[in-house]
Amino acid sequence: MPEDGAATTEVVSMRVICDACQRVYVAYEATHDAYGLVPAVTPHGDIRFDAPDAPLGAELDDLVHAVADDKRPYSNHNTDNLQAAEETSIDPSPSGEKYYLWGLTPCHHCGQFANGRLVPGTRRTVVRVPVVMVERTIWNSLAFAEKRARVRAALNRLWASYGYAPLPDE
Repeated sequence: MPEDGAATTEVVSMRVICDACQRVYVAYEATHDAYGLVPAVTPHGDIRFDAPDAPLGAELDDLVHAVADDKRPYSNHNTDNLQAAEETSIDPSPSGEKYYLWGLTPCHHCGQFANGRLVPGTRRTVVRVPVVMVERTIWNSLAFAEKRARVRAALNRLWASYGYAPLPDE
């Protein structure tokens, strides 16, 4: 642990070549050491962690189902839908960047979510990082209609990446 007594956990750090722009960036993944903690990473590598509690998980699940249920093919991607909703509930980083979950961070050079590959001759490296939790100050201050609108917008962005049309107007 650091001298200040703050908790730490392990993440996997890797130098990746972006398939879209061919530039190198650093990506992170969770390890088993981080059980129960979901890495939330900005494109420039600010790492925090998320551990959504049961009430938040239920709220996000309810919002996703309220927006996406019975709108095929959208409802076929429930895990992705919940992840997009969870990301939209997290406050931006201190520098104003969005946090992305589960190691799905865009290239900080071009912003694409293209699959990357390890830089030849490098390995995945396990590093210890402080456990700093994400915040949801903005989310917690929103009315239900505003939360629903944010989830709807997040789902439309996600589905556009699959090539799907946006949700029909409500």
